[in-house]
Amino acid sequence: SDLIRWGMTDVEFSIRLWLLGYELLVVPNIEVEHLFRSKHPYPVEWSAVLHNKLRTAALHFNRDRFARVVDSLKTYAQFADAAAELFTRCFEQRRISLYTRRVRDDDWFFSNVAQNIGF
Repeated sequence: SDLIRWGMTDVEFSIRLWLLGYELLVVPNIEVEHLFRSKHPYPVEWSAVLHNKLRTAALHFNRDRFARVVDSLKTYAQFADAAAELFTRCFEQRRISLYTRRVRDDDWFFSNVAQNIGF
């Protein structure tokens, strides 16, 4: 999926599975333990997190929804760097590949899944 370092991996993968027609179940009573650290063992730049959000939206959402994501993120100081990174990573071929294989569209996702998982 060409995400950078940290953030959105589980979200992008989940959306991809749902749109490709797979079932992905959200089981709220499952407990997962995480090892929380006071500091990441590697640097995490906010521009990378923004890039991952933009890339996920660019890959899976229609143009109007993508524009809304852009509008919600554009006030961050690192937005320009994140957007530039998006376009240097050639997401359009990946988007076309996913669109031609998917069974459901993002309207289905937002009608059937998003509100149930707090998206």
